[in-house]
Amino acid sequence: MFKTVPLCGRSLLLRFVVVMGKYKRKDRKSKLFVIISVILIIISASAAIRMWSVHYPAGFNGALRVKNGKIVNRFGRPFVLQGVSTNSLQTNGQYIDKKGFRELKNKWNVNCVRLSLKTYGDDGYCRVDDKTRAELNSKIRWGVQCATECGLYVIIDWHILEDRNPNRYRSYALEFFSKMAQKYKNQSNVIFEICNEPNNGTTWTDVKEYAESVAGEIRSKDNRSLIITGTPDWCQQITDPLYDPVIDLNTAYSYHFYAASHKEEYRDKLRTALEAGLPVVVSEFGISEHTGDGKLDPEEGEKWLSLLDQYDVGRICWSLSKGKESSKIFKENCPKTNGWEDEDLTEYGMWIREQYNKRRWNPVL
Repeated sequence: MFKTVPLCGRSLLLRFVVVMGKYKRKDRKSKLFVIISVILIIISASAAIRMWSVHYPAGFNGALRVKNGKIVNRFGRPFVLQGVSTNSLQTNGQYIDKKGFRELKNKWNVNCVRLSLKTYGDDGYCRVDDKTRAELNSKIRWGVQCATECGLYVIIDWHILEDRNPNRYRSYALEFFSKMAQKYKNQSNVIFEICNEPNNGTTWTDVKEYAESVAGEIRSKDNRSLIITGTPDWCQQITDPLYDPVIDLNTAYSYHFYAASHKEEYRDKLRTALEAGLPVVVSEFGISEHTGDGKLDPEEGEKWLSLLDQYDVGRICWSLSKGKESSKIFKENCPKTNGWEDEDLTEYGMWIREQYNKRRWNPVL
């Protein structure tokens, strides 16, 4: 599904054909030498490209964009984001760890991290003082730097939840994303998720109004970064934008699921949107109940991932944190932010690692 011929290899092959077409000498040994040399160059170039794409997925694939209902890389090939979301940076900022990010890439087959910035509550970005807000901005900058140095994509997530309607703190969002777009306009690995989970009666009209306002602010500084916007009812009403999409050519829509609660009915809804050509990223999922806790349903989880594979849909699991909740990757007593062993992982963490390592997101391989 994700295979392609390396461009460098194809270019070398064309040069070889031209050279051999002009090559008049009758010395078969010399011809054989040239053939072997060119083949070795092609093999070496292909291997180098593979190494580059594996170790620096964001650097190789470049700025992602929407094309014909898909998220594609710089070569126009479908690209699948496969990542992990932090829990609230306010309380889980320790997981912004360069060694941890590199380990997620190398041992978990992750190509993206999502930095979840809580907007509401006593410690929410929109409720704290300027000093605390500046500290949170520093955490975001450090997270982007760590991800970039590891060759990963990074999603800056404006994590509305208890605030319900994103328009409630739109002025803060406009200021925040204006600064972020200005700072990262030249970085091809940064993605803006401008609205996590609208809920409690927030309509698509509300969300679209907000999304176009914030997208306009981002585009005034940065005209290429991928934008992801939420959909109503905790990112469940994914068909709403089909009839009234956001007026921005590089915006995708988020869908969230928790496999123990959301089953075939919810997959059918997503399937309808995808068949209609809507660009979708599953920017948050788990295999627990919708609360983020309770029983796990790995069988339903595999059904979900198979559907996402079928349509080249990106997926970001929740969450890079420790605790008692069943949707946390690490056990409550795990103090580590890197160097994780099997005994540090919850049942869910083991499942995520296994499932991610079974899947190939890389367009080159």
